[in-house]
Amino acid sequence: VSAEQVTEALGFEVGGIGPFPVHEALQVVVDTQIRGSGHVVCGSGLKTRSVEIDADHLIQLSKALVTPIAKAVTERSDLLL
Repeated sequence: VSAEQVTEALGFEVGGIGPFPVHEALQVVVDTQIRGSGHVVCGSGLKTRSVEIDADHLIQLSKALVTPIAKAVTERSDLLL
């Protein structure tokens, strides 16, 4: 998909795509770890601007599907120096 196609379809610039659905057919998906994490920074639609927002508020506004998508990180003692 070209940058022009993305901008035409979403109304966002590549490099600034934010978690704000512009079509009912699009679903924002976030990892469960974002809940309760305080403020997060995300794309605003412009590659020169960002949005700082409370994570729980972002989930509510974007109607995000909250699901475990990040790979779990486990501490390994053999990697510690």
